[in-house]
Amino acid sequence: MTLDWIHPDGEDPSVNWSTSWIVARENDRIESSCVVRLGSREFRIRPTKRYIVGRPKPLTAIMQQYPCMVGESQIQTHVGRVTIDTLDQFIQDLLSIKRYLPLILLSRDAWSEEPAVEPELILRRVLGLANVFIIDKRASFELTGELGRALSCFNGAIRVYWPGFTRSADPMNHPLFLSEKLEYHANRGEAIDEHLFRVFSGIAALRFSEGHLTKRVRQDLDLKRVDQDAALRNQVAEHQLSTATLEEELLKSWGAADKLRAERDAAQFRAAELEEEIAQLKLNLAAIWEYRGDTVVAEEGQQATQQVTSVADALHKAEKQWLGTLEIWQSAIESAEKSNFCRPDEVFEALDAMNQLAVACAVAKKGGQSVGPWEQFFESRGIKYAPTESQNTLNMYGDERQFKNKGLRKQMLRHLTLGGGDRSNCLQIYFDLDDNTGLIQIGYCGVHLSYYGQRT
Repeated sequence: MTLDWIHPDGEDPSVNWSTSWIVARENDRIESSCVVRLGSREFRIRPTKRYIVGRPKPLTAIMQQYPCMVGESQIQTHVGRVTIDTLDQFIQDLLSIKRYLPLILLSRDAWSEEPAVEPELILRRVLGLANVFIIDKRASFELTGELGRALSCFNGAIRVYWPGFTRSADPMNHPLFLSEKLEYHANRGEAIDEHLFRVFSGIAALRFSEGHLTKRVRQDLDLKRVDQDAALRNQVAEHQLSTATLEEELLKSWGAADKLRAERDAAQFRAAELEEEIAQLKLNLAAIWEYRGDTVVAEEGQQATQQVTSVADALHKAEKQWLGTLEIWQSAIESAEKSNFCRPDEVFEALDAMNQLAVACAVAKKGGQSVGPWEQFFESRGIKYAPTESQNTLNMYGDERQFKNKGLRKQMLRHLTLGGGDRSNCLQIYFDLDDNTGLIQIGYCGVHLSYYGQRT
């Protein structure tokens, strides 16, 4: 059954609301979908009011009263809890190629052990578009051990894992919302649950496709229609069909033909759009390979298996592996050799992120585009980044930010901070991007530098 209806907006009659419900049944299985669209009744270039589209109430009632699936993913009507005991099952679901829905994971703050946002609030907004989980503090440590820091979620952050997630996924493709990002959305008047709903509903509208059951029922009906048409032709040939019945069947056929033409035109338009997108992606990929040249890692997964024993070792291996994107200064090597930071693998991961940033900047520059905010780039990888220092810190300790290499001296203020607690358990990497060469220059990699307001 297909039910379509259109009505003008109550405040702006030039705008139409169009709603389409489709319900298909086969034996004891039922598949249903609802599509809501907005369109203009006339071509008039003027603004419209701001429309806020939500989930139709009947869909909420259906999902709450009956077990529902999207593809092979069960729609959860409650917030799942990830503990040490359930972590293995969670990771199995996370990596499943049969997962059709995004997975939203909320972690607990290290001190209060509470999430930054109520999970139930997010679930109510994204019900049917994503499944929501909250992870215990101990389980988040284990998850980090399983997936790596860049792909994990901890200390009050919220992460979206899209379907198709793997252990080698690019962290940028699975958004991480740290406290600063949550505050950013709140300050813009768009809470995180509203932001996620807007993103998910937009993608759902683009990705909408009839389900397998609906397609199969349509095929069965089409076959029956073919048999009916054959029977009608026989009746016409044998003069057994009345004129009124013939006219009725002709009208049905014309209506079906008009609908098929509209569907064909829409499919052709979307195919043209996809061809343009594919062409642009091919150009971007070619630009990446052209830029990276001989610096491309020979074996897939090689950098993930790097074993580093110290900060200096991480720096030396990064210099050798990413010679075409990173320039390691003498002052960085000297500071690294004095560092006792106990997690050198995190240093190597941070240097890998800087290598990826250099490649992204080169590709964006070649295409006349922007790579976007660096804060977002590093935030998605779970790395703390700052573009500069406070004026008080520069007034008191600006000389410490002057770095040297082969007779050159340069002040660098962009920096990454790893670890925390005190200066000895914290490491900083100071760097800058050379606009002429496209290389990221690393001037310092060692113990946290002095700053205004530090404990003495």
